[in-house]
Amino acid sequence: MSLEVQPIPSVSAAEAPESAFVNHFGPLLEERVQGQTHSYVTNAAGHDVDEMGDAYKFGALTAHMDFTYTRYPADGISLFGLAIPAKGAQTVFYSNALPLARMPEELLAELHGYTIRCTLELDAPENTFVHDWSEGDFVFWDNLAVQHARAAIPAADGERTLRRVSFCIQGNGIEETVRFLDAGDATQTFG
Repeated sequence: MSLEVQPIPSVSAAEAPESAFVNHFGPLLEERVQGQTHSYVTNAAGHDVDEMGDAYKFGALTAHMDFTYTRYPADGISLFGLAIPAKGAQTVFYSNALPLARMPEELLAELHGYTIRCTLELDAPENTFVHDWSEGDFVFWDNLAVQHARAAIPAADGERTLRRVSFCIQGNGIEETVRFLDAGDATQTFG
């Protein structure tokens, strides 16, 4: 999975280089607020997540890809470690491509033309990359080729704050995000 997930340890906390790097691959997506091209994944107060539910802030998140409910899912996503609990935190990445590549050719031919979800072997060790976060780490991945997940992050473990910047070549789905979740703005999306 080295070509699908790229961790880069110990970079500067300044947002401008991160946004410029991601923007090199395509237009930055607006996140939870129109005009804002970054958001935070955090268990701490502030950072435009106070109105989001506890499940989003503290709970485990199963393997997923971001913005897949919109017409324009993110092509690529980055996270930058601003604050990491002393006991650590992880993000687990799973390749969507390897299980499909291992599928027998006869089955692939039979499924040709269908949209399929391939969960077989998703969590196989050779299909998994685990990133152990440190402050200053920058991780960038292909959102369509890779799913990501995390364990629960209780507030008692310490602050975990990651800044997210995403890009999408075909468009921006913030209006769809807000409409899909029937929220006045996307700060209210994970209640």
